[in-house]
Amino acid sequence: MAGPRDGVVAVTAGREARLLHTSDLHVGSSLLAEHGLAGVRAVADAATRAEADAVLIAGDLFDHARVPDALIADCLRELRRIRCPLVIAPGNHDLTAPGSVYDRVDLRRAGEAVTLARDPDGEHVTLGAVSIWCRGFLSHEPSFRPLGGYRPGPGDGWQVAMAHGHYARPGAAPRSSPIHSTEIAATGCAYVALGHWHHFEEVSSGGVAACYSGAPGESGSVNLVTLAPGRGAEIVRTPC
Repeated sequence: MAGPRDGVVAVTAGREARLLHTSDLHVGSSLLAEHGLAGVRAVADAATRAEADAVLIAGDLFDHARVPDALIADCLRELRRIRCPLVIAPGNHDLTAPGSVYDRVDLRRAGEAVTLARDPDGEHVTLGAVSIWCRGFLSHEPSFRPLGGYRPGPGDGWQVAMAHGHYARPGAAPRSSPIHSTEIAATGCAYVALGHWHHFEEVSSGGVAACYSGAPGESGSVNLVTLAPGRGAEIVRTPC
């Protein structure tokens, strides 16, 4: 993980951490305003207003692997306005398999403190007292488990996981990239940031707070998550 951007200090132990969680921006989609750029701009504005310590994009920043280079460049310019670390998880629309859109994306143009999770076994991004786990996304199929292989990060600070997939309700038909309530509970995280569903929904389990943020281009909001000592995760829907 690159160091924080100029003027940004990593979260220290004992202090609240403010995370802005979003997903499913789908840059390149002809169904969204400005092909998704309006949503990216709104997220950048929301992060500034919230004075977020980090922004989490839980998959599907891009809609497909054929997004034009000019649109990618416009997206990176908007992301550069985010003045805190940015952590990106891939989704089923922007897989990190060979031929990924990210093979053409130079994330350094979005800033120095931008991390894309590409390791299919999972990796941690450590921002001071906050450790964020997510994994690469190679195939969207029932055998892929977005939370599979989760392990706690170093230290005794806040543990957060990101996952892009379909919450598996008990008794529902099998779906690709399932996320089970038992997997959420087993993380023991303070918060699990989910993507794939385009509406907000809380699916907390076993004392672990877990939510879908919804797609900002459709829901018009993001999740502002405050990790507060002695109180855990506090989730507020925030217009964007």
